[in-house]
Amino acid sequence: MKMPNKKRISFILLITTVIVIWGIILFRITTHFLDNDDIQIDIANESLPLHPVAVNKKLDEPEEIGYITLEQDPFTFSDIIKPEKKIAAKKNKIKPLPPVETINYSIKGVIIANSGKMIIFNDESNSKTLFLREGEEYKYIKILKIDTKTVLLTEYKISKEVNIN
Repeated sequence: MKMPNKKRISFILLITTVIVIWGIILFRITTHFLDNDDIQIDIANESLPLHPVAVNKKLDEPEEIGYITLEQDPFTFSDIIKPEKKIAAKKNKIKPLPPVETINYSIKGVIIANSGKMIIFNDESNSKTLFLREGEEYKYIKILKIDTKTVLLTEYKISKEVNIN
């Protein structure tokens, strides 16, 4: 299989570059380890005495290894981070709310007499007109206080002040 002339030249150039780069790398490695004349290795012989610590130390006997017992495992973090107690969630069945009865009402007026105060309460959803005193209830509406211009009442346990025209 013959390669075209241009490809052959580029292939030869590529191979030569790789060989040159690897040659430089190997040269650096060998010169680093072999050309260090600065380091002199002292060989212990009769003319060069051994270090006194090395002479006095016995190498055959192992040193005594001591250990201490820890009060707590260092890999547990029970003192630092206390795990939270898991509380089981109670599964409450949601009870559907009973349908709310809505009343379309209006207050037509106030009657103030010696016997007490009353309002003229018009239930427009049932076409009823009622006379209610302070403290009386009609369905979910309770009359709390009656004045000449305003009526204070609670509707679904929410206080409201209604102005009278």
